[in-house]
This record gives sequence, C-alpha cells and structure tokens, in this order.
Amino acid sequence: MGNNSSCYYNEDEIPECLICYETFDEKIHTMCFRCKIYLHYDCAQTYLEHMTYCICPHCRQVGTLMTTEVPYR
Repeated sequence: MGNNSSCYYNEDEIPECLICYETFDEKIHTMCFRCKIYLHYDCAQTYLEHMTYCICPHCRQVGTLMTTEVPYR
C-alpha cells in the first residue's frame, strides 16, 4: 500500500542531479530510495547543511536518502 512516485529512474535516460542538473561521474552519490532521484554527494551535503535530519528534496520524506552508485547503461 501507499503512494508511488512517478519519478522512477528510466534506464534509457542518463540520470541528472536534482539540485544542479548535471550528469554524474563514476563516483558514489546520494539517492532517495522512495522516489528514486539521484543527487551529487556534495549537492546533498550542501542541501542538508543546516538541517538536523535527512530529508529528500523531491518527495520530502524523512530518512529516505542513502549513498549508492548511479546506474549506467
């Protein structure tokens, strides 16, 4: 049950950072496991800099961000 987001990663597209809209290199980055968006690690740290909790900038869910590799074709 629950709501599904329409922002799921499409394998035919190269993902972009939700904050700076740039593509990714081969490093580990931050991802929301609920809405499947990707952020550069530095962009996520800047976004969360003054917060005392972790919140996704897209779906606004608390505690859903994790570090992962960005999928490539």
